[in-house]
Amino acid sequence: IIQFSNLLHDAHHKTDPAERLELVCAFIVAGISCNSHRLAKPFNALLYETYQLEHELEDGSIVRAFAQQVSHHPPITAGRIEHEFFEVDFHIFPRLKFWGKKLEIIPEGKTTVYFKKLNERYIFNQLNCSVHNIIIGKIWFEFTGALDVECESAKTEAHLMFKPAGWFSNDCHRFSGDLLVDGKKTKHIFGKWPEYIRSKDTSSLVNTNNNN
Repeated sequence: IIQFSNLLHDAHHKTDPAERLELVCAFIVAGISCNSHRLAKPFNALLYETYQLEHELEDGSIVRAFAQQVSHHPPITAGRIEHEFFEVDFHIFPRLKFWGKKLEIIPEGKTTVYFKKLNERYIFNQLNCSVHNIIIGKIWFEFTGALDVECESAKTEAHLMFKPAGWFSNDCHRFSGDLLVDGKKTKHIFGKWPEYIRSKDTSSLVNTNNNN
């Protein structure tokens, strides 16, 4: 997800807390979208194996990412993204269920985005992931469940529901939900996670259009 750090860079410069939360949501969905064409077997790191990556943003600033395998059985990966304006802390602790034709990945734990100069901390959960057709057919990913993002100091929160695929292809990968400021709905957020995320205000006038 480090390649989408520009969204957090832009969020830091927003004066409207609702717009900051919109960009945080876009950052989360963009990170999920990386899995839409992920067909290779996931890398199984050794215990305490550590990786580091640097990514340059458009303004020339550097984002650094670190990840380490802190447990092998069960597999747990801890990670951190650092920039002048923000930090992201996460850990990946998946539980697996095999259903014959699909593999369900149920993650544990929270991810935190912290804006240093604003002293704002955004906390959100990770979504369930299903990998379909792992034995026969074309493999495809599906993310389902509730995604809840909250910033207590800014009094903002977002609640998005990622829907399971229905009988028709149009239903696949869709999500929608609301953004609240001080307990009041101000935005409706919706989209298809491999393609786009959009939002509109409560009067149905389009306010933002963020594509990942």
